[in-house]
Amino acid sequence: PEHDLNDLIANRKILSSVLSETQKKYLEMRIDGEMTLDEIAEKTGKPKTSIKTTISQARKLMLETLKKL
Repeated sequence: PEHDLNDLIANRKILSSVLSETQKKYLEMRIDGEMTLDEIAEKTGKPKTSIKTTISQARKLMLETLKKL
């Protein structure tokens, strides 16, 4: 339902507000852009392990924030 979609959008905005710009960028590339870690690494010039760590930290931070809501 539209109600659930609006809740999801609102929660995503709240959750993404706790992230750094780099964390947001990598998550958007990974989730919205459906890019692999290799593709993100190639596009950004950053090591794949660094990207994986950044995404993992972002997800953890978002989960902690969600638990507080």
